[in-house]
Amino acid sequence: MTRIPVSLNWLVRRRARVKGLLDASEHELLRLTKVQSRLEGLRLDLNALDRILLIHDIPIEGHTIPSVRPLSDLRIGLKQWFSHGEVGRSLLKKLADCGHRGMTTKQLAQELLLIVHVRYPNQILGTAEAERVRRLTHKRLKGLCTRGKVERVIPIEQIKVSGGGEQIWRLAGSYDTHYTEFSIDRLTE
Repeated sequence: MTRIPVSLNWLVRRRARVKGLLDASEHELLRLTKVQSRLEGLRLDLNALDRILLIHDIPIEGHTIPSVRPLSDLRIGLKQWFSHGEVGRSLLKKLADCGHRGMTTKQLAQELLLIVHVRYPNQILGTAEAERVRRLTHKRLKGLCTRGKVERVIPIEQIKVSGGGEQIWRLAGSYDTHYTEFSIDRLTE
């Protein structure tokens, strides 16, 4: 086997790096041209709406209307996956199915991800989407806890060892001697 000279090996690696940068830049340029064409379309729509507003009996100048921030990508994605109230109903059903033992936020988020995966089998769910669903799950559970539908508890072992841990949620009113009878809110006061 012949040995490749160091200088040639360096040139080969350098070319590979430059080619990789070129490919990434071309991809970014393609994305930016799509954004630029979308911007041009939105500007045309805005100008058309301004002209239409001036035609009416009570003319309103478009530049005086303040802009409204669009929905975030998080809300858009979640709205296409779940209908109104479905997250809360699904969480309550799962907690009712598991009984007094309860489930962790992570387990409940995985159940919601399973619903998304069953509905949209071609949807690729990465770590960003999983984190979005976990945050949605936690936020919804906190709302249900405030309304008295569910309660937060921690296993006794975790309180003794680390002073906290993974939150376990269960339907309000269910009780098990394995868990503390106080909610996390009372423990942190």
